[in-house]
Amino acid sequence: MASDFEVKNRIKSQDSRIVLFEKQEELLAILDKKWAKEAHMRNQEYLKNS
Repeated sequence: MASDFEVKNRIKSQDSRIVLFEKQEELLAILDKKWAKEAHMRNQEYLKNS
């Protein structure tokens, strides 16, 4: 779902993972806020280390 959203809402001048990660975190928050927070921390590390 998040990847479909990213493709449809891609920003050419921005790392495509940012939109993907934001949507992923939004969807996870619906299920469990803790999962969203964990994903956010992991995603920030991915972006920082690239």
